[in-house]
Amino acid sequence: MDVSIAKERPLAKKPFFSRSHKEWLWAYLFIAPTVIGLVLFLIGPIFFAVFISFTQWDNINPPVFIGLGNYVRMLADNVLHREIINSLLFAVIIVPLTVVIPIFVAYLLSVKSRWIGLFRAALFLPYITSGIAAAMVWQSMFNNRFGMINGWLRSLGLPIQPWLTEPQLVFTIIVMMAVWGGMGYYSIIYLVGLKNLPSSYHEAAEIDGANKLQILFRITIPLLTPQIFFVLTMSCIGTFQMFEAILVFGGAAHIRDGIRTVAFGIFERGFTFHQMGYASSNALVLLVMILMVTFLNFIMQKYWVHYDN
Repeated sequence: MDVSIAKERPLAKKPFFSRSHKEWLWAYLFIAPTVIGLVLFLIGPIFFAVFISFTQWDNINPPVFIGLGNYVRMLADNVLHREIINSLLFAVIIVPLTVVIPIFVAYLLSVKSRWIGLFRAALFLPYITSGIAAAMVWQSMFNNRFGMINGWLRSLGLPIQPWLTEPQLVFTIIVMMAVWGGMGYYSIIYLVGLKNLPSSYHEAAEIDGANKLQILFRITIPLLTPQIFFVLTMSCIGTFQMFEAILVFGGAAHIRDGIRTVAFGIFERGFTFHQMGYASSNALVLLVMILMVTFLNFIMQKYWVHYDN
């Protein structure tokens, strides 16, 4: 009797989606927008640029395949060579300044004060300001006739300078603007690192009689090397991609030739001269430069970066 009842009882249907399957489904749904955006706006354009770099394309007519023609052309392009040298020169000057100066700024911002929050916010504002807008403000400040800087020099009885007509002076202005623009962000990175440092190291050093400079250079900075490595890497990448300041300050041809970078050359060839194939090959060269510098930073970090375990 029991056997027949068991045979007649219908078996419970297994759900199509188990609990683990539902969790995986929700996980994929949540990460789908990021993955789709990554494919459409990063990975896809990279592969498209690789394809276009082997063609001759004017943004209007269909691209014509020319093989390695664009890459052979780069070997004899003196303008591109100057852009590479300028990009490296900007990096050699800007990167050390943006790595070192924010350390001391963060050290000053770490003190307790009533108005310290306002100072931190004001210091961070340049980082979130549009690059074009910031460059135009700096250009008006250094205007040869009506600029604020020459006005100060004139009031002090000092000779005014042709800031915007000398390539060397324009180069210096761009360096100062780049350091100023990244000061707030990098200082906040260092400030977070300072707040997370174990106080026991500093207390032990003070008991041993170390002064503030000794504590800064022998304890604080070595413990900040993970943050220094991050700032170094990001500063290198950002400097090689510098474009807005070159576009604003490079109005005159002789100024533009003295400060032009690879990123600016890519824009000019692609959207001014409509040489998109050649511009894409230049973009890949810039990508290789950035990857090489970043890879070198990761290789060298094991010799000087100290992680506190």
